[in-house]
Amino acid sequence: ENSTDEAVPTITTTEEAVDTEPTNNKVGTTGGIDNDTETTNSSTNNNKLVYGKPLLRGRGKSRGNQGNYDFVPLDESILPPLIEFYGLSDSFAREQFMARNAGDAKLLYFITKSVKKNMLDRGVQDRVTVVTSGLRAFERGNRDGVVRYRPCQECVHFVAPHMSKRKIIANLADFNACLNIGYIKAESFSDGMA
Repeated sequence: ENSTDEAVPTITTTEEAVDTEPTNNKVGTTGGIDNDTETTNSSTNNNKLVYGKPLLRGRGKSRGNQGNYDFVPLDESILPPLIEFYGLSDSFAREQFMARNAGDAKLLYFITKSVKKNMLDRGVQDRVTVVTSGLRAFERGNRDGVVRYRPCQECVHFVAPHMSKRKIIANLADFNACLNIGYIKAESFSDGMA
């Protein structure tokens, strides 16, 4: 077995199939190629950027349910119910929300403008495996409800400013009342909160 945990991986771009047999030498190279870097088969992955073994597609390593799919624009039926249910304003950046696979996505991601413009819109993910990008914005719920997706805590600070429904703004006294142990009476909240 080749153990290269201590070696620093390098980035290699391949245009042809290169078969290398890595050696047990952790510091040296084999045939001019760093032995922690693996090349790809040209018949399936022409010009694919390869950065070490864990980042390649189809290696059998699990990256979760979403790891082997490219970012794609959301299906047109997903956002309108969310916009209506949460009262999302016109300033809500609809075009910056993407999914990892087409159709019934489990997670909707918020992608920054620069990443979307400079990487995803230019087709970089056709040449490079994008392991992760953006924030989890909405997650599909397991229960039947009015809408299928709920906001994720990870991205709530980007979504909440655009919401006009389904949010409560609590002052400090009301927030402290929520932290009490046991049954909390409605009288313990201010008039605007109750």
